[in-house]
Amino acid sequence: MDVDGWRGRIDRIDDDILELIARRAVISGRIGRVKIKSGLPIDDHDRERAILDRLAVINKGPLSDDSIRRIFGLIIREIKDNNQIDKEL
Repeated sequence: MDVDGWRGRIDRIDDDILELIARRAVISGRIGRVKIKSGLPIDDHDRERAILDRLAVINKGPLSDDSIRRIFGLIIREIKDNNQIDKEL
């Protein structure tokens, strides 16, 4: 396969990743609305730590566990920072 072929494969993977991040954001927003209606705090640092720990355990490389923690930690933070929960209530 030539460079353009490999780049096309990467583009399709990037499209999939983007779709999955968007789906994760939607579900996170739904959880946030349930938490608000139930009087629960939005932030759950224990849950976030558990997510990152679980992903590090199942990580098979080639990225390091620390890299996986940073990538998913950033995804979690960005979704929380951009969440529109209170605008939808």
